[in-house]
Amino acid sequence: VGRAWGMLRDRYNLYYKDGEHTSPQGAYLAACVFFVTLTGQSAVGLPATFTFTAPTYDPGAPLEAAFETPEVGPRSLKLDTEFCLAAQKAADAAVADWSAR
Repeated sequence: VGRAWGMLRDRYNLYYKDGEHTSPQGAYLAACVFFVTLTGQSAVGLPATFTFTAPTYDPGAPLEAAFETPEVGPRSLKLDTEFCLAAQKAADAAVADWSAR
């Protein structure tokens, strides 16, 4: 994931506003790398919309509050298709580079 992250971190916001956790874009990039690694298939063409259940956690609150916050969901999130294609290609390249070692 770090290789793919390095390819995109200067062009896209991969961190949440707290600067420590991944943004939805960062999570998508990591998921693309996991997909390529686990399936051996290209990530290009994966959907840009996904549904998830997430807590209503306020990132400005102490981390412990996340464990006390009820989940809300499911929610759908549609990411920018330009970003998704860049993430998919970065995932493919990162895994290919790693596998070639």
